[in-house]
Amino acid sequence: MLSHHHIAAAIRGVVDQNKIPLVIGGDCSVLIGAGLALKQKGSFGLFHLDGHTDYMWPEFSQTGGAAGMGLALVAGIGHQKLTNIGNLRPYFTEENIFCAGNREYDDEYVALSLKAICAILTSLVFEKRELKILRMTSST
Repeated sequence: MLSHHHIAAAIRGVVDQNKIPLVIGGDCSVLIGAGLALKQKGSFGLFHLDGHTDYMWPEFSQTGGAAGMGLALVAGIGHQKLTNIGNLRPYFTEENIFCAGNREYDDEYVALSLKAICAILTSLVFEKRELKILRMTSST
């Protein structure tokens, strides 16, 4: 298993070549290494596409696993050992996070995401946009 530092080094190598890294992970905690790498290079935004927002705060988590808190961790919410590696907290500021995908409908979980400054798109928002586009198309 690669550590956050290994992932960060690989991503920094891509950025150093003036290329845009695309990180696809099987575990959402991969965000920590990606966030660390980009923060070491400057300030960046994040487009997070997942079935969950992963904006779970530790005090609300039932498992305590970093995978369910990945987005919150890179936004600086959580244990210092993960949120402040190299004194770089936060790796992404909330206003620079764009998140698509939330299949959770638990009110507390959704409220955490919606209270954040992050731009959150849920399936409901997509459905509303699709309806608006259909209405615009049918009226022209």
